[in-house]
Amino acid sequence: MTLKHIWARDFIVKIKSIILALEAANNAGLKRESLSAAFRYVIDAKEKEDVMLFFDKIVSSKLYKYKGEIMTYAETLRQEGRQKGWQEGRQEGAEDTQQKIAINMLHSGFKPEEVAKCTGIPLQTIKNLQKSKIS
Repeated sequence: MTLKHIWARDFIVKIKSIILALEAANNAGLKRESLSAAFRYVIDAKEKEDVMLFFDKIVSSKLYKYKGEIMTYAETLRQEGRQKGWQEGRQEGAEDTQQKIAINMLHSGFKPEEVAKCTGIPLQTIKNLQKSKIS
């Protein structure tokens, strides 16, 4: 069921069916590793909001005994989100710093071509900075 509905536009609606199928598989003796594979598949294929909703529904289902495992997955997702946010913030900070360096170089009399070469910022961006910051 997970494989069948993972790409459905109405995945949220399909979650109940997927959980019922996972519960039936669990009752039939499906190995824990197979359920873990289904959980991991959802994590890899869906957006974070869908995954968290999926896990919330599992925790409130008959599969609650997997709560610890699901919470580990949820914590992994949170960590990945924090890491991504940190990296994006760091990248934005680096871009701001590069622009400040470029502006200082322009104020110091460097030609736009030289600034572009030293900073790696495209020449057109340097020229736009020159127009907006120096004028």
